Amino acid sequence: MYRKTGIFNLQDPMISQLRHLPADSQVLKATKFLVRQIHQRGLKVGDRLPSQAALRQSEFSNDTLSGAMQILTDAGTIVRQVGRGTTVKCLERQPEGLWTIGLLVQNGIIAKFPFYAQLFSLIQEAMVGAGLRSQMHLQRVDMGRTKMGDRLDTYHLLRHDLEEDRLDGILTLANLVAEDCQDLQERGIPVVHVGSWEGLPRGAVIDRYTWVKEATEELYEQGARQFGIVSIGGCQYADSFFYDGHLDGLAACGLSASATRSLTKGEGISAGKELGKCLLAEDAKPDALIVVDDRIAMGLISVLAEDSSYRPKLAVQTNRQAPFTYALPITAYEVDAQELVRHGIEIMLASLNNPKTSPEIRWLAPVRAESHESYSSK
Repeated sequence: MYRKTGIFNLQDPMISQLRHLPADSQVLKATKFLVRQIHQRGLKVGDRLPSQAALRQSEFSNDTLSGAMQILTDAGTIVRQVGRGTTVKCLERQPEGLWTIGLLVQNGIIAKFPFYAQLFSLIQEAMVGAGLRSQMHLQRVDMGRTKMGDRLDTYHLLRHDLEEDRLDGILTLANLVAEDCQDLQERGIPVVHVGSWEGLPRGAVIDRYTWVKEATEELYEQGARQFGIVSIGGCQYADSFFYDGHLDGLAACGLSASATRSLTKGEGISAGKELGKCLLAEDAKPDALIVVDDRIAMGLISVLAEDSSYRPKLAVQTNRQAPFTYALPITAYEVDAQELVRHGIEIMLASLNNPKTSPEIRWLAPVRAESHESYSSK
């Protein structure tokens, strides 16, 4: 019996045979070995697996291989027929609980950022749907991020679980230091990021360069000549591709970097309100504001709406699944959190099934909303 999800055909949990096996189970390891044999050899539906006699040259005994093959047969991955041997039946079907993923949760990210709280919930749902076991690792409260990301050692029990071979991969919302992930990649443990961090070789990443460039050019067509770009960390952060997009957009319009400035007062609605008050007090104000964070936009726009003397053109990165309502009209560029998660899980599964898979980043650009009315109050 199988259930259909939005991503894969999966075995019903009621008949799962792997969820209760410990990480060091030889049958579990042999099952992973067989799945990787299928994918690394590029086998298609109907193709024959190597004979069990040939597979016995691996580290696994005949009884262990027989147990693993039975699990894959029950899952619908392979079919065993007298006289034909063992052939691939369905590449999309794998036993539930085959892979265990470490899910890294950055200190405070879920409480502070509604978008990442939603992303975390969608990831959990997708991992269950894809039959992945998860092991959550919270960042220790006494540890923070460096300018180039978080160190792996700041996550509770992560090193211990890695040393005990309890994790097959790592999925992270957090910004990790790339060098810390290199040894894991070499050990065949993929690290996949889902979110906005642009410094890892695998992940589903918000393409802020593309939407900010597009927004810059569109605002120019609407008459803007002086710009302000609003973000959390400013344009000197390691994940500042959005600023490159802005500069390239200005150049495409015949403008130089002198036509813009970086505006940041921290994070959250309160930071947006503070920025709004500062802008209202200035004599030379930007014609247009490009806001990379929707919470800052919420606070900023609430203050600007109270003073009719200043009405800049506004472009804001928003959340398609849970958009805010703003007090002024904006041009919304929507991030599809479900698509981010779908691509992240696909990259993880491809990397688990075949550790030789080349690193891949899938850039998902926020899409301009067709209607502005749902993003502004009447």
